[in-house]
Amino acid sequence: MIRSVFIAQLLSIAGFALAPAPAPPPMPWKPGTEYRFQWRYDGTSVGITLFRIEDGKGDVLSGRRVGWRTRASLDYSRPGTRLRGEFLTDYDPDWRPILYRRQFSASVGGFNGGESIEARFDKSGVEIVTQQGKSQVKESHALDEPVYLCGAQAMEHWAIFLSRMPRPAPPGFRIPTYQPETGSLPIELSAPSEERIAGVRCTAYSFRSTGFEGRIWVDEEGRLRRYVQGKLEITLSVE
Repeated sequence: MIRSVFIAQLLSIAGFALAPAPAPPPMPWKPGTEYRFQWRYDGTSVGITLFRIEDGKGDVLSGRRVGWRTRASLDYSRPGTRLRGEFLTDYDPDWRPILYRRQFSASVGGFNGGESIEARFDKSGVEIVTQQGKSQVKESHALDEPVYLCGAQAMEHWAIFLSRMPRPAPPGFRIPTYQPETGSLPIELSAPSEERIAGVRCTAYSFRSTGFEGRIWVDEEGRLRRYVQGKLEITLSVE
């Protein structure tokens, strides 16, 4: 999930040409509830992501009805590095992205900087505006297939798209995700295995994508419980 300074990403439903697409599983994340992901690096607590889901209230953006909205924040700190982020994402009723906004500040090795990104999706492509100080860059990209969103450091996106995949997902299952900070980011899963996290039965997968790989654990309801990439570990806090 971690790319550039860290990353975040994942999903796609593969089907046979004449077979009807399977219905997506129930959404395990409840609107109005605040969820917490704890970040650890090399065993030391370094950060936290908070996120919640809201009803889209029938808003219309780019000609598409907003079914859902997520709001999230990240506070990450370890010696020499401090990251803070605010994330807002609007989705259609099928959890495909419509609008993504990210405000980010970073202090790394004595360098301080900030960045804002806005990405607007339609059925054929995405338009992205990136602002760094007085510098603004606008770009447009075509999309070859429907994608799920996987913004950098946005754990809520992993939570959403992993909840949409089959339970369990078959070996080699491919998730088409898009990261506005870097571009298309398909993720492939290994064969599933059953493991327990803090006494909770989970399905574990290794995953790989362009330039990174790791391991994830998803519980029987479809909630991401644990994410590991190198020395970075992110776990769902359940109180």
